[in-house]
Amino acid sequence: MIYLLNPFDELHTFFCESIKNLFSSPSQIIFSIEMALSTSFQKEDIVIYTIHPLYILQNEECKKLFHLVQNVKCKTILYVSEPLTLRYDQHAYHTILNTFKIWQLWTYNFSNVKKLTSLFQKRLYQPVLYIPPYPPSLYWIPFDQIDIQKKENSKMVWIGNKTEGRREVLDLWGNDLVHLTNIWKKEDWKQVLATYLYYINVHRIPKCPCLETFRIIPILMNGGIVISEEVDKDEMEKWRDMNIYFGKREELYDLWKKIQIQYSEDPSIYQKAIYKIRNHLFSFNYDQIKNL
Repeated sequence: MIYLLNPFDELHTFFCESIKNLFSSPSQIIFSIEMALSTSFQKEDIVIYTIHPLYILQNEECKKLFHLVQNVKCKTILYVSEPLTLRYDQHAYHTILNTFKIWQLWTYNFSNVKKLTSLFQKRLYQPVLYIPPYPPSLYWIPFDQIDIQKKENSKMVWIGNKTEGRREVLDLWGNDLVHLTNIWKKEDWKQVLATYLYYINVHRIPKCPCLETFRIIPILMNGGIVISEEVDKDEMEKWRDMNIYFGKREELYDLWKKIQIQYSEDPSIYQKAIYKIRNHLFSFNYDQIKNL
């Protein structure tokens, strides 16, 4: 059995549900710590942790769960869900790898793959894997139903917490910003994606260039256009011409205005980008994990 453990944070729900669809072996998602602690893990099982490092290091029930799984000697995979540009997060994962036996690390963007490989290669049994959310399970709006002319294009949508580090950028939009929180269900996302065209991606901490694929892939898959703060250069190149545009945080509002004009003058750019997005995402090879 493959277990995906997501007992604390709804943020990873889409990821767990999408990855579960990949496995040929029986798999189960566990969304509560009580259920996780009562599960009878077997040595032949594979346990995938999608848990924020602070829970792992500070939550006593979570520590108990890790020790329980470790005593059974299952193969364990830790999904690194935080950007590793900060020493604090690097130290957190360093402590976890020193404390618990982890068979493999997965993560959600290429900058994290580079950093994890550089920092922890000698401690790992397997290469670090880039495993983004599985696109087919996030394909909610059929292509023939996506019409740029019918979407609200005068507003910018921000999905997430308006933290202090983001506020100075988000406030540039004033009343044109649509701020949404606690959107975890597919139905909620579908309603938003069917209504709005533009979405902003701003890093939680300035100069922390991580591409938030949990948020961005569902938007791009379903016809949204993303204006994003700059990320890793190689990653920006991989997403070129796919309805996502990168700029410095102080330039994002002006970039949005420029893109609005560009798309209104030539809507074909939008349709070509959607084709490219879906070809790009559907062509990703998940064979490396399908036969776990």
